[in-house]
Amino acid sequence: MSAIIEVDVGLSRAPYKVLIGAGAISSCGELISRVSKPGRCVVVTDSNVAPLYASAVEDSLLQAGFQPLRVTFPAGDRWDSSATP
Repeated sequence: MSAIIEVDVGLSRAPYKVLIGAGAISSCGELISRVSKPGRCVVVTDSNVAPLYASAVEDSLLQAGFQPLRVTFPAGDRWDSSATP
């Protein structure tokens, strides 16, 4: 894995970090296990991104001891809101 860049997203109610770098997807299970105990988790994606990356993310999570469940939404702006029915 090459260098990973951490970007702080400073939301007032729920700040979080975004990790960016070559190899981050194939190493996401290891990276996530540094901050969360392995267990059940959800991979949320859309129908455009899932075929490209979801399997690699799930494989990495499984290798790190997680039990991923994939939820795939249709691609498009209609699904970009928590208010979507």
